[in-house]
Amino acid sequence: MSKQQFVRWHRRLGWLGGFVVLCWALSGISHPLMAWFGPQASKMFPPATVFSRQTVESLIPLLGRNGIHQARVLKLVPAPGGYEQLLQLTEAEDQPRRYFDLKSGLEVPGHDTAQARWLASYYTGRAESEIAEVQFIPAFSREYPAVNRLLPVYRVEFEGADRLAAYVHTETAALASLNNRSKVIMQTVFQQLHTWAWLDVTGHGRVLLIAIFMLTLMAMSATGLSLLMLFKQRHIPDVRRRWHRLLAYVLFLPLLAWSASGFYHLLQAHYVDAVSGLRLGDAFVVGGRGFASTIELPDQPLTALSLVQGPGEQLYYRAALKPGAEAVTRKARFQGRASEIAAIYINAETGRVSAMDDEIVARDL
Repeated sequence: MSKQQFVRWHRRLGWLGGFVVLCWALSGISHPLMAWFGPQASKMFPPATVFSRQTVESLIPLLGRNGIHQARVLKLVPAPGGYEQLLQLTEAEDQPRRYFDLKSGLEVPGHDTAQARWLASYYTGRAESEIAEVQFIPAFSREYPAVNRLLPVYRVEFEGADRLAAYVHTETAALASLNNRSKVIMQTVFQQLHTWAWLDVTGHGRVLLIAIFMLTLMAMSATGLSLLMLFKQRHIPDVRRRWHRLLAYVLFLPLLAWSASGFYHLLQAHYVDAVSGLRLGDAFVVGGRGFASTIELPDQPLTALSLVQGPGEQLYYRAALKPGAEAVTRKARFQGRASEIAAIYINAETGRVSAMDDEIVARDL
């Protein structure tokens, strides 16, 4: 191919490539803007409480009275409405959790919604009386995309012009996401102009079109690099052409890497099944097991106290210790802060603190 043909193709590709770069670069800016200027939670860590030994010791008799023989997740959690603490039972990945009053031993029907309202108020700092709507969300959507990981969640929307909406995961007492009107608009712009979600109805058409654009950028970079190598260094009197050449040296490699990695990401996201994801463990049996009548419980605030199965199907009480107080700042939010400082494992049969720890359980899982 001659120099003139390289120049001709580079110019042709440049118009389409320039449009694609502007489209993705400008829409991509909305992504950090959502993080920088989106709504901020008023609290970072989940609510905590001190569990008394008597409360924990009432757990096992309660299970027997209510005919609970197995569970996926079983934990004591802080709760609103004068209960202070409740037993939370998770039986399935796509169903609301069940709750039981430790004092009366009775189930509290429909409390998962009340738990979500309380947590949404706790994290946003807004009163529960300001809540306008609560929705149970069992699947990801454009407003609550899969990047948030946690399901099922409750979407709790508050009154007001900003339409603040908190997505609460009651099983972990976590704030999964926080949206308002401006963030939803930016999120929509990002999805429509950056991921081209409006072409989802075409099926493979969206992937094909974006793939063509990615290949165009790679070809534009390759032809530009060829021109840099074909034309020897010389003085260029035209200032615009001189700047064009200087920028080419700086931009060809980032542009080539950006388009090539984007092409790979496109194919992987659309055609390769995810190899990881958040899933509940198998149900473990609690009925007919031997449990200690008294236990050694830490006398300090806990975010939750769970009954978990360790190696060898041995059951343990896992006490999640509350982290120290910390100001909610943008830097802290994006660094990632653990919702607990450590966990203590108590053997459910002996009631004594065990050498078991999270690392051993993680390796077993």
